[in-house]
Amino acid sequence: MLYASDLRTLSPHNIIVKYADDTTLLVGQHSSVDISQEYENICSWSVTNRLTINTGKTKEIVFHQPASRHLNIPPHLPDIERVTQVTLLGIDITSTLSTSAYANRMLMQTNQRLYSLSQLKSQGMNVQALHALFTGLIMSKITYALPAFAGQLTADDRNHIGAILQKAQHRGVSHTAFDIDELMDRTDRKLFTHITKPSRCLHQLLPSKTSAHCSYSLRKRQHYYQLPHIEYSQYKNSFINRCLFNFR
Repeated sequence: MLYASDLRTLSPHNIIVKYADDTTLLVGQHSSVDISQEYENICSWSVTNRLTINTGKTKEIVFHQPASRHLNIPPHLPDIERVTQVTLLGIDITSTLSTSAYANRMLMQTNQRLYSLSQLKSQGMNVQALHALFTGLIMSKITYALPAFAGQLTADDRNHIGAILQKAQHRGVSHTAFDIDELMDRTDRKLFTHITKPSRCLHQLLPSKTSAHCSYSLRKRQHYYQLPHIEYSQYKNSFINRCLFNFR
């Protein structure tokens, strides 16, 4: 990260997300600097710093609304494959911001792990040890980055996750009953509370506060941020907007 600290976008409206040796470039539709210019800038920076971009692992994805009639698709980047699904930090995301693919993969993995825990129980492992393994192997998988994709889960996805949690308790590999809706609410509240602190990196994504936070109010509110104008349910279900409306 220190080595790449001077790698920046040409436009302040575009974003570079750096994590270890992975770099993600985000360019908005109406940006004054398009993705080809930003990509050329990254390539130039790489040459200057004696690095080589692995074009075989580099993918391009164009995010858009589902069933949109008017798509302004930019030209392909040279030598870069354009895909409709990518994996960012372990989360599968499609071009329409659907997380169904990730939910299906997560359900398959948690079911496999639940079966393994059931086998350990049949061999005589005690409940305390089984619950510790359940927490580390299954709960950690379900709650990993949950606020990032929880709003995109379908009713079927939530029901399937809930079924696994119930199955774990019925099989005796967990002594605690978990509810997916309560987990979503808990993780949302925890992260939202953190980002209301100005020192947090996501704090800049919060809207301005209303004048009500400076005046006397009979009703105690959980936050005083302005509510954004919502046109699409997918936009409302994103993490910050979801919390702004749910935790008023």
